[in-house]
Amino acid sequence: MTDKDAEKRPEDEAEDDDEDDSDEERSDAASVTSTSSVNSVDNGSKKKKKRKKKRKGKGSQGASCDAVQAPQPAAPTGFTKAQKAEAEKRFTAALDACRNNSEMWVKLAQCNIFDSKAKKLADLLKSNTCITSLDLSGNSISDEGAQALASMLGASGAPELIELDLRDNPLSPAGTQALEAVSKARKQLVVKLGSLQPPEPEKAVPAAANGGKDGAAGMKELTKGPMFRKYFQTGDDDDAAGGQGEPEGPLGDGGLAPEDLWSEVKSLVAAGTDSIPKLSMLLQQLIAHLNRELGTLQVPHTDAAVDGSRPHIKGCIMNLDTLGAILDLVPRQVTMQYVTEPQPAVGSHRVWATEIVSMLLAPNHTAVDNLVAGSKLVPRVLALSLAHPMCSALHTRALRVLRSCCVSKVAALYGPLFTAGMGAGLTAGEGSEEPCGSLQQQLADRASPSLGVPSGGRDPSVGFVLEAGKVLRACCDEANRDSILNTNVRRLLLMDPKWSDFVSESGVLAQLCKEQEGDLGGPRAARVPMEDSNELAELAGGGLISSHEILALLHGMTALGMQPSTGQ
Repeated sequence: MTDKDAEKRPEDEAEDDDEDDSDEERSDAASVTSTSSVNSVDNGSKKKKKRKKKRKGKGSQGASCDAVQAPQPAAPTGFTKAQKAEAEKRFTAALDACRNNSEMWVKLAQCNIFDSKAKKLADLLKSNTCITSLDLSGNSISDEGAQALASMLGASGAPELIELDLRDNPLSPAGTQALEAVSKARKQLVVKLGSLQPPEPEKAVPAAANGGKDGAAGMKELTKGPMFRKYFQTGDDDDAAGGQGEPEGPLGDGGLAPEDLWSEVKSLVAAGTDSIPKLSMLLQQLIAHLNRELGTLQVPHTDAAVDGSRPHIKGCIMNLDTLGAILDLVPRQVTMQYVTEPQPAVGSHRVWATEIVSMLLAPNHTAVDNLVAGSKLVPRVLALSLAHPMCSALHTRALRVLRSCCVSKVAALYGPLFTAGMGAGLTAGEGSEEPCGSLQQQLADRASPSLGVPSGGRDPSVGFVLEAGKVLRACCDEANRDSILNTNVRRLLLMDPKWSDFVSESGVLAQLCKEQEGDLGGPRAARVPMEDSNELAELAGGGLISSHEILALLHGMTALGMQPSTGQ
């Protein structure tokens, strides 16, 4: 047999032949050669047998380990001599930093750290009170080192540590669970495990590969939502019935049917103050439905608002008396800042009820305006706003209601506001039987005492009173670019001499608006002039002074040649 044929034979056969040759050599050597040569041949054959057994042992052991252990992150590749020296230098420096509490961030990634070094590091961290981040990723720490770190952390070691990175270390599930348990016990600590490499993103399947089915399904998912229908309505009812999934709610808008919603609202109103939070949530849902339906009303207006094609609008119109009951539902008193005694509260439910009234009146639909006028909701909203001067959320919506009334063509909506009791039999106060004044008279009576009063001393309701006065003044001033062209409202207001004086060019309203312009709450305090040293000395004698007065004091000291004390 040639040498080439021997090289082509399997490795096991070659080793068997080698053992046979060695046996023959031993038998020949026993009779011919010396004892030393026999020993050398025996040693050579023993080495070959050991190599064979070792190779077979490794193969069987590797197979058994693969069958038992789960795949773990790959251990780092081998280090060169220079890299090992550098890693040892970094590890020594880190140990010194941990021992001396001199570093908050310790980075030992890919630092040739095994379990023995991890244990040494864990021992030092038991008394460390400085380190906040420890990076041990890309090393050779197994369960033994991980358990040492977990024990140290479980015993409240390194209390300031908030991040521990152990990614790309050969940890088994047992070691991972020990570290995860520590992370759960110490809520502020984040333990990073697994691999440093991010998972590969899934490849998108082209639409052509499956006949475009995924693309069609995605388009259906996109177009069946309420947000799409809100901004991309086509007016074609066939689109909604195209089988694009289950409808969201009885009306396809994700909410209750109007009759069910109002039934629950009535039950909550009857339940009293404890139901106010849930009542407010239902009213907000109703406002969202109203906003959607009001956006589909055509101009000029038809009977769509009351013919049932807009179910939530019709539901509100049919339950105006319930809105009145919501306005009458008084919440518990609340404690406010800077006030020692509990104060009357508005309640979010009454704010949302006012918002619904303003939304119903915004389109100036004649049929809706007539129904709202008959419910007496507008005067009750305005009276509620005057009674609660600290609620700007209510005032904003009440002003929208007032403006809608002033531009309406329905005289029954705005006319009673300018009569005693505001057309709803409202009284001057709690326990009083005398009717309150008309709206314009109440505004004038509340605003006049605040003329010339500085900030902080005015009636808190003056802000709302001024804004409401501006809305009514716009009905009387044709030259104003913001005027409201409703001659009937103008005529009713100018019939009142008190109101005419109030809105004249030199009247109270004009002066208050001038004072209010640029500043909130009234005119600025006048700057105190500093003429001579006597006045300056009197000011410096004590009491509270403003920043302007402090600057004036410093200027006066400079003019007199006085130097401020340096405190030395």
